[in-house]
Amino acid sequence: MTEEPAAEIQLLRSQKAKLIEILSADADFVLQHADSRCLLSPHGYQQVKACRIPSEKVTDLLDHIIQRGPEAAQGLLELLNNQALQETFPMLRFIKDLQVNTLSSGNKQTSRKRQTAPELQEIFPPKKICNNDPGGRLADWRWTSLL
Repeated sequence: MTEEPAAEIQLLRSQKAKLIEILSADADFVLQHADSRCLLSPHGYQQVKACRIPSEKVTDLLDHIIQRGPEAAQGLLELLNNQALQETFPMLRFIKDLQVNTLSSGNKQTSRKRQTAPELQEIFPPKKICNNDPGGRLADWRWTSLL
């Protein structure tokens, strides 16, 4: 007899790749906010903190929270809807609509998520935001294209 994971856990799993992409821009910021809400055990926090690669740090953070269960997953969803995170990661806006649609649909959440995901791709096309441009190549490109 296998138990179906809670809606919060399914939601995090279904959006995991997108969350990793978005949150990796400032993984330490997310980790500190998650820790301030006690979403990780002390051991889990130390493990995630030890990761040096931002995408791995976010992946481990999500994995630890998913493993802790529905309460921790709900805590992370609330954190992702927090104003500070919404301002830091504007692409997280999709979480508000997705969470409402998924959690309000009850047992039909899986089919709802599959229907919602393509719509989100139209609203938020997959784009990489590059905050690290040590050589200033992007700035050079913008100026050259304007000339």
